[in-house]
Amino acid sequence: MVTNGGRARDVILGGNLTLGYGSLADAALGCGNSIQVGGAGSLLDVSSDLFVGYYGSSNRLMVNGGGLVICGGSDLTVGNGSAADAALGRGNSVELDGVGSSLRANGRVTVGNYGSFNRLLVRTGVILSNNQGYVGYRTNSAGNLVVLEGAGSVWSNMDELVVGYSGYANGLVVSNGGYLYSSSGIVGRDSVASNNTVEVTGTGSVWLSDVAMTIGGSGRSNWVTVSDGGLVTVAKKPGGALHI
Repeated sequence: MVTNGGRARDVILGGNLTLGYGSLADAALGCGNSIQVGGAGSLLDVSSDLFVGYYGSSNRLMVNGGGLVICGGSDLTVGNGSAADAALGRGNSVELDGVGSSLRANGRVTVGNYGSFNRLLVRTGVILSNNQGYVGYRTNSAGNLVVLEGAGSVWSNMDELVVGYSGYANGLVVSNGGYLYSSSGIVGRDSVASNNTVEVTGTGSVWLSDVAMTIGGSGRSNWVTVSDGGLVTVAKKPGGALHI
């Protein structure tokens, strides 16, 4: 727990921080662990990759009250499983909540890398920024969900955002004034990527995809739903396009 202006740094050069390191041989290992970063000035600074559930399940990272997490080396992965065992890397969560709280990753944010039923919640004025974003990245990645809600809540993907790269039945919800940015957006990329969904709902809720958006690259039965005053804007830059 890092609270009330406390600071924790991973000072091992090239080192990763793993919350819930399990085992390929036993899905019961590496489960039920948690880290909280709470309060203005509180910092968790990771020099390389941050894993919440590496083969492990039901692990939880909470950032609130103005806390900051930095993945300075590269990536955040929520639910790293295995192609050989769908029971690994399940039910992990990252919860970002409260004005002034933020998470920065210099690489990618992945929710469900072979893992399933993992969650990323971004609420109430939080800023999440990274290069690429993936929800349901590999096969076996099913039922993963990102929720971006509340005025001032931002998820900024400077490169591509893919919901269902090779996974199925993954989801992204933008609601109640949340703002989602991506350079390009894809819902259902590979041929095995099916039944992935993005919902943008409520006045002030926005998804801006700056260059292009593709719904069902090679996949099938993928959806984008815009309702109740939500807005999806595609291809403000010259040469951009919407592909369905």
